[in-house]
Amino acid sequence: MLLYWAWFVLMLFVLGPAGLLKKIMKGSGGQEEKAWQRLHLIHSVLLVIGLIIIFGVLSGRYGLFA
Repeated sequence: MLLYWAWFVLMLFVLGPAGLLKKIMKGSGGQEEKAWQRLHLIHSVLLVIGLIIIFGVLSGRYGLFA
């Protein structure tokens, strides 16, 4: 969980101000739809990872697999 939060801190306070979003948008070859699909994919992957972490913590806390 700590690494997950560290990733978000890195994205928000280091890579974001450094122009990462602009680089992602430019890397799509001028196709705005392709850039938004890429950002949506990244967001979806992070959402799934977060849900897996939450499920793991809850299953460990309440012994769902014990």
